Amino acid sequence: MFSKTFSAFLLTALASTVFASPALQARQGSGLATYYDPNGGTGACGSVLQNSDFIVALGEDTWNGGSHCGQTVNVQYQGNTVQVTVQDLCPGCQGSDGIDLSEGAMAALDPNYINDGVISVAWSFA
Repeated sequence: MFSKTFSAFLLTALASTVFASPALQARQGSGLATYYDPNGGTGACGSVLQNSDFIVALGEDTWNGGSHCGQTVNVQYQGNTVQVTVQDLCPGCQGSDGIDLSEGAMAALDPNYINDGVISVAWSFA
């Protein structure tokens, strides 16, 4: 009984290691964050987006064909953290780990966002 259970566990662990997509593995970065207003437009993931939604557009280096659509991302700035959902692509994001936050998410993260404009953040998939 023990050897069957252990064998099944080992096979499951190996399979998840071998077949786990690199795009879906935990990733984190430090980069520049900007903000945008989607104004009810449709994002690259196919959902209608509002300015007040807590969403993020990933830069092209992280986008990976939309494989992260719907995933939660934690974004940190000067002791503040927001959770946002990947809903869009940001072709003009700054740097390899740059992201674009909806205005609602940016305002929650940085109350002085209008004056600050572009901020340096740390982010990771939840």
